[in-house]
Amino acid sequence: MMLNDSELSTYLPLKGDCCACRQFCLDNSTAQKQQSRKEALLSNLRSRLKSNETSQSDNSESASSNHRPWKSLKRNVNAKKSEAKH
Repeated sequence: MMLNDSELSTYLPLKGDCCACRQFCLDNSTAQKQQSRKEALLSNLRSRLKSNETSQSDNSESASSNHRPWKSLKRNVNAKKSEAKH
């Protein structure tokens, strides 16, 4: 609920004070909206991560626990040269 200029001038007689107060209220309300949006995004991300972790733990239980795919990758085949440079 915003006060109009005449109502605000009863509390703040100087025009500069009214403008500063109005700007402060607008900035504060946008900051609260951004904060609430940020909190909503973070809670959404947390819930996604939790659901991802539970689905991965279900998949990992069914898969072999000793399986490590990076052990099979011994060298970079793409960087391997076909012949030596002299």
